[in-house]
Amino acid sequence: MLEPALALVSEPALRLPIVSIDFEALDASANHLVQTSAALQNWKDLVTTLSVVEGNVLRAEATSSDAASTFLRVVQLPPPAILEDGFENGVGEWTVDDGVWEVGAPNGALAAAFSDENVYATSLTDGYPGQANSSLRSPLLDLAGVTAPRLRFQYFQDMGEEEGVRLDFLDADGNTLLDSDIIFTGNSGVWVEFNRPIPSQARDTSIFVEFRLLTDDDDSNNGFGFALDEVRVTGN
Repeated sequence: MLEPALALVSEPALRLPIVSIDFEALDASANHLVQTSAALQNWKDLVTTLSVVEGNVLRAEATSSDAASTFLRVVQLPPPAILEDGFENGVGEWTVDDGVWEVGAPNGALAAAFSDENVYATSLTDGYPGQANSSLRSPLLDLAGVTAPRLRFQYFQDMGEEEGVRLDFLDADGNTLLDSDIIFTGNSGVWVEFNRPIPSQARDTSIFVEFRLLTDDDDSNNGFGFALDEVRVTGN
């Protein structure tokens, strides 16, 4: 005698309410995101799907379990960074001239990176060479059409007063685009943020950002040198 078969019946999946917001975007090509908040602070991102209604009018759709009792808004996200590197993947597309610069975990007067583990530095331990003229050069950065590009990075320095690292901006052929007066020298003691607009002479074209170590003829350099971390180039 055959036993009756057992049928397994599953509960229907719980479907979260879908929030749909039509809005006119200042830049319809930019990424947008729906956010939610119970008290107009501490906004929480929702997974968002965008579609075009007409012209610059977009429709943002997201799912939210508490949409009926919270505030909602649509925000325009900044464009992705043109360069974003904390050197956790090693050398990458950066290049070194005259072989002084190293990437890795620091172990000297500078005991730790600004974030995570790695830095790019004139040395990973204390001491740097005399009579050095060595550059660390970024990947080629395409700034064509980028509005208000900015260069940001964290740096640490422990060097003599007559020595330093000069920040240069080069064209795609490696030629200097302007006479730079940005030189890092002395002892910062801590990580410091650099955050400035990229000069007008280096905009709307492809450029390299270069850090050049320049030292005197004294070989008794027992300071750490110069270290770099969390380099970012962004636009508006």
